[in-house]
Amino acid sequence: MNYTFFLLCPVLFVIGYVFPIIPMTVDKDGLLNVYFVKFGWFWTSVVSGLCIVRYSRIANHWKRYILLSLWWLVFTQEVFGLTPLMDLVFLKSGGYCSFDVLDQSDNVHHLNLKFHDNEYRRLRGLRRMIKWLDSVDGSDSLKNALRSIIKDDKLDYNPGLIGELSGLSRLVRSSSGCSRAGGHWVGGHDPSGHIFLITLMLMLMFGELSRYQERAFRHLSRTYKRFFKRVGQFCIQLFDNGGLVNVLMQDGGSQWWYKLFVKPPLACYKTLASLAYLVVKFVIWENPILLLLTLTLMWSYSFVVTVMLFHTLPEQLSGFLAAYVVCIIVYQLV
Repeated sequence: MNYTFFLLCPVLFVIGYVFPIIPMTVDKDGLLNVYFVKFGWFWTSVVSGLCIVRYSRIANHWKRYILLSLWWLVFTQEVFGLTPLMDLVFLKSGGYCSFDVLDQSDNVHHLNLKFHDNEYRRLRGLRRMIKWLDSVDGSDSLKNALRSIIKDDKLDYNPGLIGELSGLSRLVRSSSGCSRAGGHWVGGHDPSGHIFLITLMLMLMFGELSRYQERAFRHLSRTYKRFFKRVGQFCIQLFDNGGLVNVLMQDGGSQWWYKLFVKPPLACYKTLASLAYLVVKFVIWENPILLLLTLTLMWSYSFVVTVMLFHTLPEQLSGFLAAYVVCIIVYQLV
């Protein structure tokens, strides 16, 4: 087994501090984060599973996968109402879920601009909070006040609202619960969940790749020439499909209008369907190593961005080590 994959995540960590090459503003609600990183364990599981089925022995892989999945659940996910480890660290170090929605000035309530980090998240948090208050018997006065804030209406100062908002924090014991309630984490030591997850995903993918890489790349080298040859043939068929050419051909079997208006699009759709099937088969079944390498680039980019822009160094290190050390133990012993 090649253990050089152990160096990948530490190198990425150093790159984030030594080579700040990423733009300094990143949308947390962007496509990559919302649909890929937040569902990263799912995508990693699917792609790693395809590679194992295609290239390697399934039994040993599933032992390591189950162990790492259990650690991911225990450390980051709220299961059966139990607070995950990373949130326990945060809460025990003095952190809490804040609902600091209202900013009082001149005896008038305004929306606190420090409540979340952008306008979209602030409004989303307010809507979630109103919905959540229905489930915890929140007062109608507070829900009406939040609706007024959303409408950008000003409210007369009401110390009762401030007190009720402060009391909501004790009802939330996890980051996922805080997010569902519309609040946000404040204070404490918050281990970076992003760095934990991405480290775990990269270590899983490269840990398994180190066991079947020779077979995977050997198969890719044997099949890629045939694949590009077939792609070239399909491309020629797409361009060799003119209506006028079909009319001039003396096949004697079809009406001119069929050859001019019907046959070209039908032939085009057929060729495109065959081309799509060829690409899907080549990438997903024959060479899923290509999907794994693509995911690796995406996760590596997200890792470096997170190191550069989010959390403090101690929080980054705690999230990183929580995943990295466990992965090393698993791949040494299993």
